[in-house]
Amino acid sequence: NWLKRNKRFHIYFTLTSALCLNMVERFFRVLSEQRLKRVVFKSVKDLTKVVEEYIEHPNDNPKLFIWAATINYI
Repeated sequence: NWLKRNKRFHIYFTLTSALCLNMVERFFRVLSEQRLKRVVFKSVKDLTKVVEEYIEHPNDNPKLFIWAATINYI
């Protein structure tokens, strides 16, 4: 009933294990850890600038990933 009265709100059902959601969550985790953690922003403009700079330069400092695990079949 509430949704019928408030037409501007929509409900979308997605799988919690959806691959696209996992990638979005991963992006925001890395953004939070690398750019936002322990930083105090004095304005929304400052925060927006940092996020936009992060989006523009995601691979400025790439790190090589080397798989180190072994698989033993018994």
